Amino acid sequence: MSIKEQIKIALIQRNMTLTELYNQLKDKYNKDYSLQNLSSKINRNTLKYTEVQEIADILQYDIIWQDNTNK
Repeated sequence: MSIKEQIKIALIQRNMTLTELYNQLKDKYNKDYSLQNLSSKINRNTLKYTEVQEIADILQYDIIWQDNTNK
């Protein structure tokens, strides 16, 4: 599943729009890019890892690294 799909699902689960996510990112992390820029980054899957962490924080999700060497 792509990060785009994961973010869309999380937004739906939190009953939040992309605009609301953007506004909270702007307020909490002082982001200076536009809503259109955020939308484009999500759609192109070109978000930085730190941006994904910030989005996960706003959506109240944890990013978990799981060892899969024993599968």
